[in-house]
Amino acid sequence: MTDNQTCTVYPWCAETGEHTVHASAYTVPDICDGNGDWILPANLMTDEAGLFVGWLGEDLTPGMTRARVAELRRHLDAIERLADTAEKATCP
Repeated sequence: MTDNQTCTVYPWCAETGEHTVHASAYTVPDICDGNGDWILPANLMTDEAGLFVGWLGEDLTPGMTRARVAELRRHLDAIERLADTAEKATCP
């Protein structure tokens, strides 16, 4: 395998050349935080331990990933309710 040859093991792997840890490209939203950093970057990875989602600083199983996404959805709904309250509130 040459240094720029795409991975022949996993079609989702973005690594090129010889590698033992397979990783997809990161998925990130089109927005950054106030410091210009990506918000919630995630990618698919595999190593000798198996296949996992690299997200939130952890190696998550598909089930764990879905549980975290559900937690975030609930949190985002709560944040949206704060915006609703702010729109309806009047300042003295």
